[in-house]
Amino acid sequence: MKKILILGFFLALNAGCATKSVTSSSSLRNYMNTITLDELKTHLTIVASDEMEGRETGSQGQKKAGRYLISQYQKNGIPFPKGATDYYQKVPAEFMNKKY
Repeated sequence: MKKILILGFFLALNAGCATKSVTSSSSLRNYMNTITLDELKTHLTIVASDEMEGRETGSQGQKKAGRYLISQYQKNGIPFPKGATDYYQKVPAEFMNKKY
């Protein structure tokens, strides 16, 4: 879950900085360069705060962090993925207990 949450966090950061379509690797690099140090620090401070209660999978803190990320997507007009019914990815419980 941490990997999924971290990926979502960085996608939200990316989304928070610009709302244009990215279709090539060069435009992706340009788009990613719109992230400012202050924006990154703000989002990291929020997600890493004590209010997020450690963000352990299934905890209230993890749910708060997820809601924060979703609010950033919505704020920037980013829809959930095609074929999905919401922003949450369904992950089987047995996957969460797997050791890699």
